[in-house]
Amino acid sequence: MGEFRTAFMEARGFLLLARGRFADARDYFEQQDALYTKTNIRPPFGIRFGLAEARSRLGEHISLDDEAALMSFGPEGSILPLVLKVIRLLET
Repeated sequence: MGEFRTAFMEARGFLLLARGRFADARDYFEQQDALYTKTNIRPPFGIRFGLAEARSRLGEHISLDDEAALMSFGPEGSILPLVLKVIRLLET
């Protein structure tokens, strides 16, 4: 169930972002990040960048590495438009 669990965890956080619930998304991604960190496993890509996206949307400090990664996703440096596309596809 490993990859499916990871995809579910990422999707859940991205749904919070897409709904504009940035503080809830940050808290959720921080919890998931802590679970991985506790077991000395690097968090999956989606968890790390979901957390950076949430922090960015809240105007909080993000690392230079996270900022560079977010900028690579588009003109606004955001994964949110991609998340919204996926949600719209799922709704139809």
